[in-house]
Amino acid sequence: ENCRYCGAVNVVLQSLKTNDRTSGECHLTSNFDGNIVHFDLSVTAQPFDIKEKKFIMVFFSDISNQKRQELLEKAFLHDLINVLTSLAGSVELFPIKGLDSTQKQFFKQIKRATHILVEEFRAQRDLIAAENNELVINSKKINSIEIIKTTIEMVKYQTIAVDREIKIDMDSISVMIETDSSLINRILLNLVKNALEASVPDEIVQIGCYLSDESIVFWVKNPNVITKAVKSQIFQRSFSTKGVGRGIGTYSVKLFTEKYLGGKVDFQSTKEKGTIFYVHLPIIKK
Repeated sequence: ENCRYCGAVNVVLQSLKTNDRTSGECHLTSNFDGNIVHFDLSVTAQPFDIKEKKFIMVFFSDISNQKRQELLEKAFLHDLINVLTSLAGSVELFPIKGLDSTQKQFFKQIKRATHILVEEFRAQRDLIAAENNELVINSKKINSIEIIKTTIEMVKYQTIAVDREIKIDMDSISVMIETDSSLINRILLNLVKNALEASVPDEIVQIGCYLSDESIVFWVKNPNVITKAVKSQIFQRSFSTKGVGRGIGTYSVKLFTEKYLGGKVDFQSTKEKGTIFYVHLPIIKK
C-alpha cells in the first residue's frame, strides 16, 4: 500500500510517462539487526530502448548526510534567529532613564551589536535558502539613496570601519526602484565590507548609484588594486584572500543579484581608478 506513495516509484512512473530522464527523492526505513535505520535517497530514472523493447535504468544515491545537515542548519538558524530577535526587542524596550553618559554609550553599542548579530544570521539563512533554490523574494518600491544610507548605517559602527571613511558620491541619483530591499542592502553591505577590509586607515570607501538605460547601477569603490590571480577567482565560493573559512561575500553578491534580483555584477580594478564593483538592477521609472 505504501509503495504507491514512494518517491522512487513516482520517479520511475514519471520517467515512463514522459519517456525522459526524471529525478526525485525517496525516503526509506529499514531494519538492520533490530535497529531502525532511515535513508534519504536521490533517485534518477533514465528510459531507453533496445530492439524495440523499453527499459529503464534507476540510479540511487545516498544523500542522508546532506539532508540531515540541511535540517540541522535550518532548525539551528531558525531557533537562533528567534532568540536573537527576541533579545533585540528586549534591548529596544530597556529603560535608559537614570543611566549616565558612559552607560548610555555602552548600551548603544549593545543595541548595535545585537542588530548586527541578527542580520548576520539572517544573511546565512538566506544564503542557504538561495543555494537550495528556496529563497523567496519580497519586492517593493524603495528609494535608491535610502538603500545606500541604510547600508552605511549597517556597517559604519563595525570594527572594520574604524579609522576609515565611507562617502556617498554626490552625483548619485535618487530614484524609486522595485526590488527586495533586504537583499540589495545585504549585497551592498558585503561589497562595502570587502572594500573596508581591503583599505588601510584613513582611506576612503565610496558608494553611489547612477542610471544606465533601463537599469540602476550601484557601485562601491576602494583605492586599492586586485591582483590577476584574485580577479580570476573572485566570485568562486570559498575563495578568499582573508584566510580559511571566508570567501562567501562576493560569491553571495553574484548569487543574490543574478539569480534572484534579475541583475548583473561586474567589477574593474586598475591603478588609476582603484577597485569598483558594480551591481546592475532593473528599474521601474516613475
